[in-house]
Amino acid sequence: SSTDSSDSSTDTSTDTTTDTTDTTDTTTTDTTTGEPESFDNCGFPEDGPWVQIEYWQLGSVSSPAWSYSDTPGWGEAEWAYSGDSWPEVWSIGNNQMTNDPIGIVADISGQWQLMIGLAGLSSYDYATVCYEGRSISVGSSAIVDVYNPLNGCGVETEISNSWQVHAVGADLGNCFIPNNETQAVRLDPWGGSGRLGLKRMRLTLHGAVY
Repeated sequence: SSTDSSDSSTDTSTDTTTDTTDTTDTTTTDTTTGEPESFDNCGFPEDGPWVQIEYWQLGSVSSPAWSYSDTPGWGEAEWAYSGDSWPEVWSIGNNQMTNDPIGIVADISGQWQLMIGLAGLSSYDYATVCYEGRSISVGSSAIVDVYNPLNGCGVETEISNSWQVHAVGADLGNCFIPNNETQAVRLDPWGGSGRLGLKRMRLTLHGAVY
């Protein structure tokens, strides 16, 4: 009585994937009801407001290029913290701009912080950070903590030192507090090489209600 319920395979998908490479899970990114058609460089869906910084010219670590999602009702001013008109980048410790093999990056050996406020935010499903760059080192990757310093909530990530732009995705869940006007995303390369060459970084609030 081997309960061989083979007829439960009514899913006769004629699309028999001959090349069964384990990459099928990337296509099924549980699309939240908004069904996003686009994704960021880490593969996170663009289904909520986002803010992005990028370094493309030598200058100051605290003066990157900024871009924002085209989300009516949530733009630059809504990301601003505690009465400011826009978000800011704070450079903490020994950081500098440098021309790396992957291009111009912020060389972070201290801490790097994106100051934001979410005073107008009612709720959101989850938050993600996608940061891009490499570990500035001949032989070792960097361990980078990505977290909200207001409550210490975040994750530990690792970025390679090979000579290419690596995209590292961090799911921060509900680390950010709706209706709180001063919080941040902090990148802290504390382990391995201890040096992050930051090229680009994006914070997305998925399923945000505001």
